[in-house]
Amino acid sequence: MSITSDSRISTGYDVKLAKLLAIELIRARIIETILTLEKQNRTSIGINWTGNKTDAIELVFALYTSGNFNNGKAEAKQLIRVFEESFQFKLDNYYDLLKKIRMRKGNRSSFLGSLKETFLRRLDQMDE
Repeated sequence: MSITSDSRISTGYDVKLAKLLAIELIRARIIETILTLEKQNRTSIGINWTGNKTDAIELVFALYTSGNFNNGKAEAKQLIRVFEESFQFKLDNYYDLLKKIRMRKGNRSSFLGSLKETFLRRLDQMDE
């Protein structure tokens, strides 16, 4: 009888199986740690969206409709996810918010209009 096994209660493959299971647990833990570290690296830039959800949706859908991502083949849902991960801001119910934007009277893209005005003002200040 050896130290690693007891022939009365185990077979010759029990130790091998235990080693394989241990390796699989270690592998799973390493993958979990890597994913956690990658997530921390993505969020460590410290830039968070502090505007409201409607403005974020207006911006994301304007970018989406521009067709400048993946040669126009990117989906809105993909851009929403990129925005959420990049700026640590959850954009759930985005189609409901888009519907509210569509129902606006008058200026339906008020956030984009204010972005344009602010940007042009900044350019003018830089020219002075």
